[in-house]
Amino acid sequence: ILAGEVTESNAGTAQITSPEGLFHVKQPQGRAMRIGSQATFVIGADRVRVKDESVNAENRLEGTVMAVEYVGSVATIFLELPGGREFRLQKLETQLGELASGSRLVMTWDVGDEFVLPDAP
Repeated sequence: ILAGEVTESNAGTAQITSPEGLFHVKQPQGRAMRIGSQATFVIGADRVRVKDESVNAENRLEGTVMAVEYVGSVATIFLELPGGREFRLQKLETQLGELASGSRLVMTWDVGDEFVLPDAP
């Protein structure tokens, strides 16, 4: 789950600025995101791609690998994000290559791969 302030908004997308970075999300249907409002979104686990640091993507999140746990062929990677938050990522071991504690990991996803959560009541 990532959250931040809406800093740009148009008919199709919105920009969310958070301590973890700058992200572009698809505007939720029937609910305009206003500049200055807070927004929270999640990314579909199957939509997150793991890349090396040289890849340039519209949505990008970088973290430091703190630990990796394997259960069968699935790896759970525990990352520390900028600002100290923990982020967990699950991928097949074959999609990752070798990861060492302390290494940098870059995750990317496309606009529309996220789900903007409804406003809190």
